[in-house]
Amino acid sequence: MRRWLILCLLPSLAMADRWVRYTSGPFEVLTDAGERAGQETMVRFEEFRHSLGVIVGEEDLATPQPVRILVFKNAQGWTSPAPLTECRDRYAIVLSEKSPVPPAVYGELTRLLLDANTNRMPAAFEHGLIEFFSTFQISGIHITVGAPPPQPDLDFARIHLLVAAPEYFGKLRVLLYNLRKGVDDDPAYHNAFGKSAAEVEAQARQHFAARQFPTTTISSRPMAPDDFHEKPISDTDVRLARADLLAGPQSAAEYQSLLREHLKIPESEEGLGLLALRDHHDSEARAHFSAAMEAGAKSPRCFIEYARLEPDNEKARQALLRAAGINPKLDEPFAMLAARDTDPRQRLADWKNAAERNPRNASYWQALADCYLADRNFTEAAKAWREAEQAAADPAKREQMRQARLAVEGQRLDYEAAEKQRRAD
Repeated sequence: MRRWLILCLLPSLAMADRWVRYTSGPFEVLTDAGERAGQETMVRFEEFRHSLGVIVGEEDLATPQPVRILVFKNAQGWTSPAPLTECRDRYAIVLSEKSPVPPAVYGELTRLLLDANTNRMPAAFEHGLIEFFSTFQISGIHITVGAPPPQPDLDFARIHLLVAAPEYFGKLRVLLYNLRKGVDDDPAYHNAFGKSAAEVEAQARQHFAARQFPTTTISSRPMAPDDFHEKPISDTDVRLARADLLAGPQSAAEYQSLLREHLKIPESEEGLGLLALRDHHDSEARAHFSAAMEAGAKSPRCFIEYARLEPDNEKARQALLRAAGINPKLDEPFAMLAARDTDPRQRLADWKNAAERNPRNASYWQALADCYLADRNFTEAAKAWREAEQAAADPAKREQMRQARLAVEGQRLDYEAAEKQRRAD
């Protein structure tokens, strides 16, 4: 009888899902579709990261939080609400075993990597890069780029020309570097290509009008699937990874199940808090975040969201300091601390920390400039306004920042004249 039971159980044991995990750079791949699927997925995304880095001239592109890629053999309802979703303590991408990576995933990943690694470029270039890399293709490690999206526009055509044309490709990174450093268009183009911005733009318009977008290749980074080795992963970690997709009742049930089994598990409390927050149940969310912190939470988002809901200023401040300590790359804790600071010196330091971690946020630079002006540090205020001008995505806002920068010299002269008069009096 015992032998018969064992023989009956063997098929079900063999069919049980076995999850494997791989990590490299900012990426973590989790899959129940087998080792090869996990390794090939890692190659695909690492080559994508390499290719974008080649174009923008930045090596080893990073993200402020890890990017988890779940490859399901059968998703069974575990889906993500967006191509790239910010979950509990990382970003998440959901893929099916035998389906290609959707263009929207590559597009959003391009946006994330640009945001995290480069100063802001003109909107036309950023949009063009996102459209261009949305159609990224790879076979093995053979990289193909340049296939047009369903509705190619001038921004896509401009990037396509600068990548596909040999006379531009090797110098494109020079142009992009100049643009994100705030160099005006004509000097930036002349420095990169020896041509005016108008000349290159005319070519881009002709290229767009022709509607001929042949694909081209980018040199790959030497790697093979076998270069990535399986990392241990527990059943609890897999269940948390699925629940962290915040798939409504399904995630809530998984979090509750883990709590029943493990009594205290901070990740489940935090996840339940995020679900409650999404449903606008703030008091319930705050209780879950508090329980997660007491249980030893290690996710900065738990402390950030708790601080947002905590009326006690000192408790909120301590939570934000804890979040900043867990992940020093994040700008949000410093911005929230600055908004609560009453000490001008500390407020200035916190806005400086926030702006340095997220130089694309013009409001951070504007707040920092105001702090420098209050401290009568006109030189640093002008620098902060310059950074705000570069970070502004809207042309009208950019002009507003430029005028504020130009006004600093007048403010300095007025202050010095007033001080001179005060001393005379």
